[in-house]
Amino acid sequence: MKTLILKRTLPYLPEILLFTAIGMTFLGDLIATSTVNYSMIGCWLILSTLVIWKNKYFALVLSSILGLISFYMLLAVLSAFKKFPSGDINGLQLLLVGASLFISLLVIAIYLPRKYLTLNKGV
Repeated sequence: MKTLILKRTLPYLPEILLFTAIGMTFLGDLIATSTVNYSMIGCWLILSTLVIWKNKYFALVLSSILGLISFYMLLAVLSAFKKFPSGDINGLQLLLVGASLFISLLVIAIYLPRKYLTLNKGV
């Protein structure tokens, strides 16, 4: 039973991770500032549209935007890391967490179009 659930959810793992990140960002902003983050609602709608329609062009555009943003944010993390003094544990923590987060987003951005471009080839 568990392998059946795993086989069904494994192809949607990138989307699940993106929905989780969007939800955490939305709730974090809501708790911290008591305001609604409309850009996260927009991201949720865009990702929901991709999951429902499974359009390969939409996936390509979305992954291109996600890849560019994550690459830009990776450069921003590296820039912020250089401002820390050498050997500072907080700088190393920033680098490890930020780099792992945005590198994983780059991997998802590469995987999404490959997934949706090959989705209709088997039909």
